[in-house]
Amino acid sequence: MLLNCDLSRYNVYQFTMWGGFMSVSNSSPASALTRCRQLPSVKALDLSPAGMECLIAFGEGQRHKYLNSAPFPHLIIDNLFDSALLEDVLQDVKNLEHPIAKNFFGSVKKFATPDPQAMGPTAQRFLLDLCSARFCLFLEALTGIEGIIPDPHFEGGGVHEMGREGFLKMHTDFNWNKKLQLDRRLNMLIYLNHDWQDSWGGHLELWDSEMKSQYVTVPPVFNKTVIFSTTDYSYHGLPNPLACPEDQRRRSLAFYYYSNGRPADEVQFYHSTGTNYQERPGEVFLPPQKSGKKLAQSVGQPASYAQEGGRKGRKSRPSIGPSIVTPARTVTAKVKKTIKKSLPKPLLALYKAGKRSLRG
Repeated sequence: MLLNCDLSRYNVYQFTMWGGFMSVSNSSPASALTRCRQLPSVKALDLSPAGMECLIAFGEGQRHKYLNSAPFPHLIIDNLFDSALLEDVLQDVKNLEHPIAKNFFGSVKKFATPDPQAMGPTAQRFLLDLCSARFCLFLEALTGIEGIIPDPHFEGGGVHEMGREGFLKMHTDFNWNKKLQLDRRLNMLIYLNHDWQDSWGGHLELWDSEMKSQYVTVPPVFNKTVIFSTTDYSYHGLPNPLACPEDQRRRSLAFYYYSNGRPADEVQFYHSTGTNYQERPGEVFLPPQKSGKKLAQSVGQPASYAQEGGRKGRKSRPSIGPSIVTPARTVTAKVKKTIKKSLPKPLLALYKAGKRSLRG
């Protein structure tokens, strides 16, 4: 355990506005523009000067290992946080009703809650502490990146949860936060899973920049933390479906950190705001069926590159999957052949006659 925790009780104050200035008092005047609430006593990270001295020394001592790890800069840390604190965080988030759910070719049965206010008090405080200026000093000491900025909106982050048969295909992340107008530089993942079995899968995989070889696998066990540099070449994911029991969930906390500017050699897509999925050798993405007319049940996605969300700059190849009604320009010869085979002969003859008449 590298970070201690302390117990703190939030004091109750009433904030009021007058004359353009903020006044703080223990009274409750009728003119108050904001409300306050009493929070219970909670465990919290020790980010005192003494606690930070220890943490920054650890970061500086691990920088060489971080920067020279393959396939891209990363560090795997066991017991970075106080186990009792992390257990309280787990209890605060294990029964969330997640507002975000993903179920498409790149990610299945992945749920997320980015808003700390939806969580219990310990989890709220924990997420905010990890987005504090002091914790960013530790990340700067570890990575050598100057001017690290947290994301108060937790875009794409917060609590992540995945159930049986869920997966997240290999990908690189968006490199540009449109709201903050900042470059994404770091990911930090904290796992919350007690007694996780290797046979269940769900290991984080890190692959090389050409997606030819897997270098690292990380089991998602309780109090294991992974910090890594995110670029347009840092492929990661958990691409195989989970084999855990139905009543088990794979839970993690995800934090993303930014800077104003970045090295040019880290980027191949200008201001990408989408997740860029990549097939492993021999893998073909098969998007789930969508409602509508069924055109070709046997046709998978032919591209080795796909995207979720939007991005500027380089364009991805089009995705063609089963049961998707696509524009004529993207329908392949294989799909046309499948359609023709499925038509009754009288209709097929009528179709051909119509084509001949259009040609004149």
